[in-house]
Amino acid sequence: MARVKVFIVAAVIVLSNCCLAKYDPNHFDPDNAAHWYRKAFEFLEPFDFDATSKYFASKQRVIEPDSDTRKIEQQLEDSRQLREYIHGQGERTDNIEQQINEEVVDLFMKASKCRVCDWGYGDLENPSQEKVLQHISEQRMLSDGLQIVLASSVMAAEKGLSDKALEQWAATFTINQHYFDSSLPYGLWDRDIIRCAQHLLGLLADNPMALEKVGNTLDNFIRHRPTIAEKFDQTTEEYVKIIVADQISNNRHTQTAKGGAIKGDFDINRYRDYRKELRKVWLLPYAKSIPEIKRIRKRYLFEQLEQSETPVDINVYLISLYDRHILTDRHAGTYYHTSDNAVYIASQVYLYHAKHGKLPSKMLPNMPKDPYSEKPFMFIKTKTGFKLKCRGKMLHNNKYHQFEFVLPEEK
Repeated sequence: MARVKVFIVAAVIVLSNCCLAKYDPNHFDPDNAAHWYRKAFEFLEPFDFDATSKYFASKQRVIEPDSDTRKIEQQLEDSRQLREYIHGQGERTDNIEQQINEEVVDLFMKASKCRVCDWGYGDLENPSQEKVLQHISEQRMLSDGLQIVLASSVMAAEKGLSDKALEQWAATFTINQHYFDSSLPYGLWDRDIIRCAQHLLGLLADNPMALEKVGNTLDNFIRHRPTIAEKFDQTTEEYVKIIVADQISNNRHTQTAKGGAIKGDFDINRYRDYRKELRKVWLLPYAKSIPEIKRIRKRYLFEQLEQSETPVDINVYLISLYDRHILTDRHAGTYYHTSDNAVYIASQVYLYHAKHGKLPSKMLPNMPKDPYSEKPFMFIKTKTGFKLKCRGKMLHNNKYHQFEFVLPEEK
């Protein structure tokens, strides 16, 4: 339940950054993306937070599934199939085509062209439970709608409608920003946009103009994505708000799972000081950063503190609780930058192939580097296309990540 509550409070805090209470429910504003999204939501299945929470809780027990359980399982299965189709791992089926609702796509495209996205939630400092659930539901439906737009883009590319495919795919970057305050460089919260680009490259491999547009869009995104420092600072400030709100709203941290008392006076500056120390090693190159993060984290291992039978300081406990996935975050952030870079490089390789009728003999010049090693990717030709392989290994599994790209068979 701790993670559920963190998610709820995070949703409120994040949405409070992008909502200026200008939304008028009695007046349709065509320049406000939120109006278009809410029209689209009428065609989507509302997200039932209570039913979903009960469903995942029931997975821990063997019980007879009811109608709500079957409904959620079907929604999850539909979402899985849609993502596989977007990623190029599944065929277009009748179920996929039924999920690609043209009304939703049209309304989301109109929303993506708006200058502002003001949801009009009002003052979210002390939101009601009803408001919180509304925010979560609308975020979920925004995500669902984005998936539909991506799937529609893939379907258009399969049908040879490259302009339509590119317009829809490019629009998802704006839709992504509407999840957050568009003035802040949060990057992509929905990584399917990049996975979709990887799929589109193969579908558009014979179209140099289309490939050039994909490359330009990816290049622009990479140039403006948040730096590691910006992302770290943004996350720190968001978590400061979450921890403070949590402590004020419900001071529930009184003892560990083993009965150890959680004592002391709460001081948010203890968390800030810890984050300042962590920031210094966070900004090191990946291979140097991970061991240093592990060293600092040894003092704040939630799994150990939660099993303590002796008193635990409240601030140490909160640091361990809210940052227990910090190492995973560093691994994930590096992987995201790596996949962004690899897909952009691939767009340039596909473009070279489309123009010259062959693959380049070696890595193209002036390409983004592999963040794991801060060296150029290895460019490897294969029987079906090419690979881009990292020179630095992922330290959580000691493997070298590689991205494989397939060229269409010669006609």
